[in-house]
Amino acid sequence: MGRLVLDHIEKSYQGEPACSDICLQIEDGEFFTFLGPSGCGKTTILRLIAGFIRPDRGRILLRDKDITRIPPEKRSIGMVFQNYALFPFMTVFENIQYGLKLQKKPADDILKKVNHYIEMVGLTGLERRNTAQLSGGEQQRVALARSLAVEPQILLLDEPLSNLDARLRDRMREELKALQKKLGITTIFVTHDQKEALTMSDRIAVFNKGVCIQTGTPEQVYMAPTHSFVAGFIGDINLFAADLSGGKWQISDTVSIPVPGYMGRHFICIRPQDIVLSQSKPTQMDYLFQGMVIECRFNGMTSEYSVTAGDTVFKVCFVNRLKKTKPAMTGEMVWIGFAKDSLQVLEQ
Repeated sequence: MGRLVLDHIEKSYQGEPACSDICLQIEDGEFFTFLGPSGCGKTTILRLIAGFIRPDRGRILLRDKDITRIPPEKRSIGMVFQNYALFPFMTVFENIQYGLKLQKKPADDILKKVNHYIEMVGLTGLERRNTAQLSGGEQQRVALARSLAVEPQILLLDEPLSNLDARLRDRMREELKALQKKLGITTIFVTHDQKEALTMSDRIAVFNKGVCIQTGTPEQVYMAPTHSFVAGFIGDINLFAADLSGGKWQISDTVSIPVPGYMGRHFICIRPQDIVLSQSKPTQMDYLFQGMVIECRFNGMTSEYSVTAGDTVFKVCFVNRLKKTKPAMTGEMVWIGFAKDSLQVLEQ
């Protein structure tokens, strides 16, 4: 399969930049995710890779070949759209064979490949059914099989799971990842869903306002964000703008945290699961505050608390266990604390 390189790619619409100076290298067989909020440029970059639009600046290289000006049908790139873009007047079999017929493959080869991918995506027995009669999950499988049948070097997935219900989305997420690994096909996945990105990806590029903010493994972007946007967008977090005053970071009028070795204005962040909540004062804790529970939410596997300490609200989360102490209640005074190594300081 092919390594894909985006070399200083830029695209604007009516003078407004959709993506700016995008430089990425996606390796052979990698499941690479574009993650970010709506309107951040993810789909624009995907359409640039597919060849549906052309960049104003920069190059797109596939296996060291410049494909920037090559039309979509000659790029060896398959794409599954958010709405699947199936032909509703065609059967499952006819939809999947469509690209192969455009390639003018022999009839025997078409039959063999279509049946192979129908079996691979679990659609056996539905070959002659019209796609309009299929469920959302079945339509997603048809769209995927149609893209895979032409055996592209790169597979592009534009939020293909967003139209599915939560339980089906979870199952399709696992199936899609397993299929991608089995085929070893280089895949670019676009989503605004952080859970999808974290559970499926080999690497993630986080976008905001047309700019790639950070690239890394799921563990890197979650555990070691380099920018306050990444910290706030991926996972729940306590994120505070802070000024250095008297050797301490002042995050509010009443709450300060000593963090040596920094100067100027920064952001301080800590994950809710790294904060310990206790109804009695802990004896060993680097940072410790007393506060009042103002909200508690039971989520089954986890419980989430909002605790106000002075004029600052901390979010706290922990895993529920069968045997545990009595949970804190709204209005109750508690202690919250955390270790130095769970605190991160970001410059922007």
